[in-house]
Amino acid sequence: MLSEAGFTSQDIQSLADPTAGLIGFISPQWQQTMLAGPEVIIASVNEIGGWIDRETQILSAPQWTRLTPAGGPGARFLDSAVYVPATNAMIIFGGASSTHFDDVWKLTNANGIGTPTWVQITPLGNPPAPRLEHSAVYDPTTDRMMIFGGGLGNSSPCANDVWVLANASGVAGIPTWSPLNPSGAAPAPRLNHGSAYDSTNNRLMVFGGNNCFQTNFNDVWVLSNANGLGGTPAWTQLSPSGTAPASSSGPGTVYSAASNRLIVFLSPSSVFVLSNANGLRGIPSWTQLHPAGVPPVFDGANTVYDSATNRLIVFGPQVGQTSPNDVWVLTNADGSGGTPSWIHLSTQNPPARRGAPTVVYDSANNRMIVFGGLDPAGNILADVWVLAGSNGVGGFSLGSSGKITDTDGDGVPDDVDNCPLVPNADQRDSNLDGIGDACETPSLVRGTAAFLQANLDGSTTATPTPLTVAQEPPLADQIARIVQFRVSSGMTTSAMQLATNLVDSLVEAGSVQPAQANQLVTDVLQKVGVDTTPPVTTAVASPAPNGGGWNNSNVTVTLTSADNPGGSGVKQTQWSLAGAQSGSRAVPGNTATVSVSAEGTTTLTYFGTDNAGNQEVPKTLRIQIDKTPPMITASANPATLWPPNGKMVNVTVSGTIMDAISGVNPNSVTFAVKDTYGTIQPSGNVAVSGNGSYSFTVALEARRSGNDQNGRTFTITVIAQDNAGNQSSASTAVVVPHDQGLVWSWRRDR
Repeated sequence: MLSEAGFTSQDIQSLADPTAGLIGFISPQWQQTMLAGPEVIIASVNEIGGWIDRETQILSAPQWTRLTPAGGPGARFLDSAVYVPATNAMIIFGGASSTHFDDVWKLTNANGIGTPTWVQITPLGNPPAPRLEHSAVYDPTTDRMMIFGGGLGNSSPCANDVWVLANASGVAGIPTWSPLNPSGAAPAPRLNHGSAYDSTNNRLMVFGGNNCFQTNFNDVWVLSNANGLGGTPAWTQLSPSGTAPASSSGPGTVYSAASNRLIVFLSPSSVFVLSNANGLRGIPSWTQLHPAGVPPVFDGANTVYDSATNRLIVFGPQVGQTSPNDVWVLTNADGSGGTPSWIHLSTQNPPARRGAPTVVYDSANNRMIVFGGLDPAGNILADVWVLAGSNGVGGFSLGSSGKITDTDGDGVPDDVDNCPLVPNADQRDSNLDGIGDACETPSLVRGTAAFLQANLDGSTTATPTPLTVAQEPPLADQIARIVQFRVSSGMTTSAMQLATNLVDSLVEAGSVQPAQANQLVTDVLQKVGVDTTPPVTTAVASPAPNGGGWNNSNVTVTLTSADNPGGSGVKQTQWSLAGAQSGSRAVPGNTATVSVSAEGTTTLTYFGTDNAGNQEVPKTLRIQIDKTPPMITASANPATLWPPNGKMVNVTVSGTIMDAISGVNPNSVTFAVKDTYGTIQPSGNVAVSGNGSYSFTVALEARRSGNDQNGRTFTITVIAQDNAGNQSSASTAVVVPHDQGLVWSWRRDR
């Protein structure tokens, strides 16, 4: 039949072989269709092309993944959460289930990269009262979490207190609760409000909320020195110009540090921006945004913000629907850089519909993390989900009109168009190489060898040669060819994400064993030329610590990141300090220097990131500085030797040696004695007890020169070092006096 249709034997073979090569890759019903015989191949090829296109759209979409961490806080909702980027952890506080909570939990490897585990944190200090619908923000520079307000009972009474959890991640010390006592008039007690934090200026911003009864707010407050450091915290109410948002409960509130703007999302779809939001650089002013496209219609929502792309990510249930929660992205979210636009993300494997979960965002890896919440049936949830590609960059997304950029106008979005610059609405791909027929030269349209011979523009210098099934390119070559073409054509910005999605699909289909998936992704990316190896960073401290790990002067640490040979190169070196000294910085390039001067123990966390986005597993360096010498006391008993009869007298010298930072080096303590005559006197080592006390006996001669009007003085000096090498001494004197200062009188009897 094919011959009668005008196909040559070579054409027939070239069409049959790639079809047979797909067996095991596609669904069983398609396998049955193709195994039925060559007479159905022509009728099936267009449908196969459509199947591949649909699968590519699915694989290119942002993917939800459910995490299964060990342990956990149990089901809850209306709690708060913050994300700790330095350690990839999510910290949650409070919330409600059958009761209200005041506990703190940490989820390690929270973004799903690595094995996640729940760990309960037991802070020092008295905790805040159990509460729900409060807010929490995090200061990555000082590792401090701040909470504000909330409902203390069954939603009431409301609170307006502020608490700080120092060492929140537990990396540099034991987490510790302490309340703040800000000056100035405070905001009215409230719950379900919006909060955001300006880490550069240490200012907490609060908007809106509810008074626990019938009153909503639309006021804006700023708390200075919000982390409890740098001075007394103080509340200030802002008085913005412009038309303010309506009084609202549950506003989605995020902060753009680059523009000093507060972005407020009000369900169902309103967006307002407050300029000069931290109250420092001009008069604040409200502006309502009018984004392009048909907006979402949310019934309550959670918001996070990607500062790198200026995108607001909104997660929540749509009004009047029973489907899982939607994810929408607002571009140019702070109103700068262009007209804001709504994009509806078409995500795969979404979690069940819910309200009142906690949501945080890992901006470095573009991952949104969702915990708990309440489903429509009233069940309280305890699950954790991660959405990769959550800002909509690099994945398949749907805008308000149903598609994103369509350069060639053929109705197929560029993200999935197999020939994005030439109209081809049918997406025909006869040789199944991932490149549409419209983008290939005629000689390649039915040539199976085009998989390896086609250039990225569809041209070739070799004559296509039909392959037998046994000669089909290895699976890694086939996937790499598709990935390479789509990256070069601008259909995706993430070769790694696309390769991972394709391989995951093969695993789900049973064509690739799960244990082989990671290696297959690596093989594909190596063939495409993608760097998958993170940099390696070394840290050199100068001066180097002594044998006990201590320095007695300031320390400069030089960080050097090196990428793998042939890699993409180091993009930045990032570090943070916690403990005695705090601070953090991301330094462009492969070198950075960190100066540590604070006495005590400081933990330096550091890692490198290359231009391909590979991030090194963070390393730590412990820096211990003690610049203060020990404190020594000394006294002698007896302090006076009398009579000066030339006998040896045992004198007890006692005191304390204390060092609060590095501790006393017990092997360094000695004593020496000298007298006013220059006579060689005893010396030796001194034993120090665990509490810093010491006592030793030295024999001194009770003798003086007869004509010495001042007597003879023995000076006993105790010398000690601490574990950092700082040395100090203390002396006490023992005197053989000339006389005892007695006044003699005589009387002559008459």
